[in-house]
Amino acid sequence: MHKGGCGHLLFIGGAAGYTGAAILAIRAALRSGVGLVTAVVPQGIAATVAGQVPEAMVHGAAETESGALSGEDWPKWHARLADFTALAAGPGLTCCPQTTRLAEKILTTCNLPLLLDADALNVFANRLAALGQYGGALVITPHPGEMGRLLGCSTDKVQADRFAAAQEAARCSNAVVALKGAGTLVAETGRPLHINMNGNPGMATGGTGDVLTGLLGGLLAQQIKPFYATCAAVFLHGRAGNIAADRNTEIGLTAGELIHAIPEALRDLSLR
Repeated sequence: MHKGGCGHLLFIGGAAGYTGAAILAIRAALRSGVGLVTAVVPQGIAATVAGQVPEAMVHGAAETESGALSGEDWPKWHARLADFTALAAGPGLTCCPQTTRLAEKILTTCNLPLLLDADALNVFANRLAALGQYGGALVITPHPGEMGRLLGCSTDKVQADRFAAAQEAARCSNAVVALKGAGTLVAETGRPLHINMNGNPGMATGGTGDVLTGLLGGLLAQQIKPFYATCAAVFLHGRAGNIAADRNTEIGLTAGELIHAIPEALRDLSLR
């Protein structure tokens, strides 16, 4: 086995003020077993990100005045898509107009297994069906607020019937949907709804969603089928959260500590 045979994830995200989201996602991806991670972040934060994740190949790209990705460099990366086995986008991306157009370009011009999270989902608020045009396998990982924006309803309505919300989102988007929260749901049209029962309240802290994005992106890059990769990532994420809480208490748990627990979570489940 060599790194080229273990998948290559392309990560797109980050912005000024949201450097941590990109770093957490990239670190988690590197813990997933994936062979290579290439990260495209705004030029202004590239040095900081590279210093925090030396195992990844970090590239600075054209940015807006506010320090978000402008999308000008997408043609260059689009020409290189054959080098990658999956793409994950969203953490720290922000929703400025240029970045919104970048997310739309990714959706309409990419065919890799694609994971969209955070601001890459907010781009499609009130137009969830637009995700159904994607030409490859798609996974989305909204929290209840993002799900409400996608479906055009309130967060309270999503929480009142999480099963229905997850299944409707899967139907409308033709995607695998992980509706995050206490008892994260994984839905795909034509399959029974799956419910994850591990995890703990200590995971209700900034950055844990970014960790899930990186972990799941890394599994997708290893060419695990999207539904199974999503179930595995959600379970491993919760298991790592429980390990981290045992070490550091629930109240003191941070997203970075959850990343450190991923290898232990994998130990009993992996052949590698």
